[in-house]
Amino acid sequence: MAGRKKGDGLGRLGGRQKGTENKTTRSMKALVAEFADDKFEDYKTAWDSLEDKDKVSSFNSLLKFVIPTARDEAADDKDRQSIDALFSRLFNKKRLRIELLIR
Repeated sequence: MAGRKKGDGLGRLGGRQKGTENKTTRSMKALVAEFADDKFEDYKTAWDSLEDKDKVSSFNSLLKFVIPTARDEAADDKDRQSIDALFSRLFNKKRLRIELLIR
């Protein structure tokens, strides 16, 4: 008997069903959340003894869980331009080599 074929309408061929959570990840997230809840008062107490630079660092570390990281579109454009220039030079060199070989 031949095995199942992709697209036979009977669902996924193997592994977890689409959307099924990873049980290990779920339990680890629950443990970390519980720990954070239990130790939050300790964190607030320790805050007062931190130096200003450490307070800023700690605060920034917490913000990434609340506010999505902003994308620098200007940097994205600059990267895109750099990549385009690199590809242009690369392909122009290849074209030049091919033309030299043909001659």
